[in-house]
Amino acid sequence: MQRISPPRRQLHLAQILRDLRRQRGWTLDDAALGLRSTRRPWSRAKLSRIETAEALPAYGDVADLLDAYEADEQIRQMCSQLVRQARSTPWWQPFGDVLGEYVALETEAVKLRSWQPFLIPGLFQTPEYARAVFTAGLSGQAEPKIEHRVRARIARQRLLDCDNPIRFDVVVGEQALRRPVCGRQAMAEQLARLMFMLTWPHVTVRVLEDRVGTHPGFSGPFVLLSLPGDERHVFFETPPNEIITNEVGMVHDYERRFDGLAAKALTPEKSVDFIHRTARELGC
Repeated sequence: MQRISPPRRQLHLAQILRDLRRQRGWTLDDAALGLRSTRRPWSRAKLSRIETAEALPAYGDVADLLDAYEADEQIRQMCSQLVRQARSTPWWQPFGDVLGEYVALETEAVKLRSWQPFLIPGLFQTPEYARAVFTAGLSGQAEPKIEHRVRARIARQRLLDCDNPIRFDVVVGEQALRRPVCGRQAMAEQLARLMFMLTWPHVTVRVLEDRVGTHPGFSGPFVLLSLPGDERHVFFETPPNEIITNEVGMVHDYERRFDGLAAKALTPEKSVDFIHRTARELGC
């Protein structure tokens, strides 16, 4: 699986083109005026839409801009690759109706840090466990819609099982391990799946025991996403919507919360033992 997010590549391209214009000391009007000699129609509005990633430029548009900005060969090759990637079909297209903006960020994330107090994280879930979660949370929905969401969730797990996997650091509440979300056999398979994934070097799980008193995760689950270039976001899933923000103060607040949860949780080594012991206690 290639971890390429077309929307993210378009944003990167837009930033490069905007920076090239500014390096020449041109305003949008200056650039639009300088491009009038090309074969393609240009306007300030068109250029603005390209620079804000509201419009995906054609190859010829990018070539015009690079000529006008006198870009060097290295920049031209980079932009050519970004145009091609931005115009490609995202791997999640079959699930675009159920996977929102989050998956575009997750696809290119370097690291995820997640707090999940009540459920096994989605990237670890078996189909049976995911099906039980969606059936409970989407009561009244037809079975084909439930199955579509299950397939989408399982497809996301390829991000952990590819040549360049995401680093995934999770704190889970003890109840996430003990809650009988699905039948006994399905729960056994879920815990076995979790224990298998704990052997992967890019996966770290810490368990926050019930006996821990107050902790900084009372406000609910969240995911911190770290992307290339030190870009960071925090994600909250609040069905039927999702909230994603890169507001610096908010991100820093939830980074502190995650660090506080990790400090109160068992170490990764003790967490592995705890999960094995819990599985035995549940007869799994």
